[in-house]
Amino acid sequence: MKLPGITEANRRWWVLATMAGSLSMIMIDQTVVSVALPTMHRDLHLSSTGAQWVVNVFMLLLAMLVVVGGRLGDLFGPERMFRLGVGLFVGASAACGLAQGEVWIIAARGLQGAGAAMMVPATGAILINTFEPHERRRAMGIYAGSSMVFLAIGPLVGGVPTQALSWRAVFFTNLPIGLLTLAVAHLTIPHSKASRERTGSFDWRGGTALIIALGSGSRSVSAASCRA
Repeated sequence: MKLPGITEANRRWWVLATMAGSLSMIMIDQTVVSVALPTMHRDLHLSSTGAQWVVNVFMLLLAMLVVVGGRLGDLFGPERMFRLGVGLFVGASAACGLAQGEVWIIAARGLQGAGAAMMVPATGAILINTFEPHERRRAMGIYAGSSMVFLAIGPLVGGVPTQALSWRAVFFTNLPIGLLTLAVAHLTIPHSKASRERTGSFDWRGGTALIIALGSGSRSVSAASCRA
């Protein structure tokens, strides 16, 4: 099955659009919650510390796990990790939209960060594998530039549905976008087989030490921001 307009000649640009769109979804979620936070604070009876963690836990888990996501992509294929990451991100977004309390929303935001950590390194690897060397600079420029645009407009994107509908709409918006991303990715990104050529294994000790180190530093920053 092919989408109308997709050919072998332009397939790589469809892949670029899919990767840029998924990264933009992550960028928006970094800033969109800040706009909806006052309403969430009231509806979910968040404590002051809990409200800060709703914002910070996303970036905390993303920073802690992105290296792990990259290594797992090396072992099992970036395409597979991308699909798993999008699936986790979409599921976590639904959980955020359905949240009924402080612990629920913080845990769901953490899962969003974990899904993003699987997606970010995979998107870059997929683009590098898709484009020829002479086109990679242009592709990566479009990829990074478009995500920065969405990072900047995140507050606007969050403000409109919050005012018109509910803060929950901020998270539910990720569902159709994420499902569309998965559908387009299914039709444009090659399905990598379980590779027998991949060598090595995951360094669980090193990975755990890295996660603890990054988590300790990030928690210190988050704690400082909470006190502020």
